[in-house]
Amino acid sequence: MLTAAGNIYSSIGIWAVDTATGTPKAIYNEAWRSDGRLGDVEGWGLDLLVAADGTCLWRERQAARETVDAGMSALRIGEKFHIETETATALRSRAVPAAIAHKWLRYLEASGARLEGAVYANDVGKESWRVIQVLGTTVCDAEGVVLVLDRRNRSWRTIYDVPSGCSKELNFPMRGMTVKGSRLFASICSGTCDGLGDYQDFIIELDTDLATPLDGGTVRQVRIEWEEMTGTVGLLVDENPPIRDVDTEVFPK
Repeated sequence: MLTAAGNIYSSIGIWAVDTATGTPKAIYNEAWRSDGRLGDVEGWGLDLLVAADGTCLWRERQAARETVDAGMSALRIGEKFHIETETATALRSRAVPAAIAHKWLRYLEASGARLEGAVYANDVGKESWRVIQVLGTTVCDAEGVVLVLDRRNRSWRTIYDVPSGCSKELNFPMRGMTVKGSRLFASICSGTCDGLGDYQDFIIELDTDLATPLDGGTVRQVRIEWEEMTGTVGLLVDENPPIRDVDTEVFPK
């Protein structure tokens, strides 16, 4: 059943009927994008719920959503990112055991989560770091997480919780992630994260901003450096390159 909620947004409901009593019962519900597109996600057709041979896929979709929810719960920090001054903000992160990161990235990949990487501006950055953004792909429930792997010691940290959107954007991910040396350049939704979001450009010092553990995580300053961002990097674009295989593209050999 498709229930309209305006020109674009709808709700998909799967119902079952008790054959003995004829009583209908809702067994699955999901917010839907009726124009087939939300943010960068294509393909909101009913083929997500009904296979070509007519098989109903709601159970598989529900299981995948539950896996994504569990993975996000296991990896996220649980802290909202916000600007504290005009030039800096507190960045909270937390360590993630390698076994947990590997387990959930594989599960999330298999369950249809969207995985993105960064652009690496030089060999030093590429050899030392991996930045992975994992995004949910359901309307109104598409939170995400950004992880950093230090390839030198194989340690993992979560550095950002991606807020879910609902109206104009599926979510508010880091955009234009670029690693140069030990610096991560990115645009981050740092103000009001609804509608189209309020983005600003940041530099995260991966070697120092994430270095010292404090109670509940790590807090370091993220500096806004407009001249360096625009004058020396010149690589920032909204799109992040997709990660198509975490085993070959992310995990250390």
